[in-house]
Amino acid sequence: MDHVGVQVDSPESVTAHLARVKAAGLPVREEMGVDCCHANQDKFWVEDPDGVDWEVYVLNHDIDESPAGRATDAAPLKHGLAVVRATGGGCCGSSA
Repeated sequence: MDHVGVQVDSPESVTAHLARVKAAGLPVREEMGVDCCHANQDKFWVEDPDGVDWEVYVLNHDIDESPAGRATDAAPLKHGLAVVRATGGGCCGSSA
């Protein structure tokens, strides 16, 4: 397993969880407004004691790839709370 992702329902949720993690004194890596995995996201990463990276994120909106390879904004996504497990690298993996 590359990392564990926790999808939340709003940017405010990301901010609230980020504040809680920072208050606990844990080191975090923030990535707000990043384009990743065909969507714009607000997210942060924190590592658990076993070395597994946890990503808390919200999908702000889809990014539609045009034929020329240029990203363009699409309609906002509507998602609830979900836990996902992903493997691999790139911007969707913790190695980005």
